[in-house]
Amino acid sequence: MSEYILPAPTNNIESGRLDHQHEIFIRTLGSLNKAPLDTSKPLKVLDIGCGNGNWTMLSRLNTRKLTFQQASAESADSWDSLQDRFDFIHGRMIMVFVRSWPNLLKRCYDKLTPGGWIEIQDLQFPLQCLGESAVTAKCRTLQWSDGLVKGMQMAGVSPAGAMQFAYILPRLGFVDVSLEDRQMLFGEWPESEEDKELAEWGWRTSDWAREGGRGCCSRRF
Repeated sequence: MSEYILPAPTNNIESGRLDHQHEIFIRTLGSLNKAPLDTSKPLKVLDIGCGNGNWTMLSRLNTRKLTFQQASAESADSWDSLQDRFDFIHGRMIMVFVRSWPNLLKRCYDKLTPGGWIEIQDLQFPLQCLGESAVTAKCRTLQWSDGLVKGMQMAGVSPAGAMQFAYILPRLGFVDVSLEDRQMLFGEWPESEEDKELAEWGWRTSDWAREGGRGCCSRRF
């Protein structure tokens, strides 16, 4: 199930950005997912906002077939059209189009099998600088972050969606709720070669996103 405010990612720039974004998440988290899934049996899996399908194709999770459905993840009709219930529902970098997390997560809950899992991997805005680095209000990256937050708010999207999960999920009936914070790298400051590579990829994906953001703003706001 996938939704793009802009046209679907058919160009090389967007496809490359999604490839790098996928690699950043895998190397930051250390795995495709953290949910303790029983992969000894076939699983029914739903990937929300699958982009170019990197996570979907690699995960497989002992599934026997893959089906792609282009639909609005926030449309009740889209969820009603799903005939199955799922053992695992996954979403990554979907905060940019979610206007109501309670509604989306309630639909996920209703479509999970008993004992099923949901996992959302996402960023939190506005961006923050951790550690001892001195960042001023003139930093262009933080200015871009602030502008993106304003644009998301104008579109009715919450930039701090991840901060709501601990409150929303238990109230919908989810149990064993766990949140993990990970630091993602941007820029040229890391010392190790591995961190330098990740930081460069992070910077490049944000640079490509800025290109897409201009198109999004000109069309939507």
